[in-house]
Amino acid sequence: TETAFKGLRDLPITIRPDETFTASWFDPRTGNRTAGSPVIAETDGKWLPAGMPSREDWVLVLENINELTRLGN
Repeated sequence: TETAFKGLRDLPITIRPDETFTASWFDPRTGNRTAGSPVIAETDGKWLPAGMPSREDWVLVLENINELTRLGN
């Protein structure tokens, strides 16, 4: 039988409901990054990432917009 490593697939991430995040995918092979999209969590703070752009390795990048604004970035 063939077993595939699923990584984050189908595993929710818990985020703070009082913070605003964006999510994007980073491709470590090319240095490319997908456009950021808003993270909208359920009322319990759980958020399920969208699927990776391809089956190859990707890094999920979560940016805290509140913190970036506070830091002036």
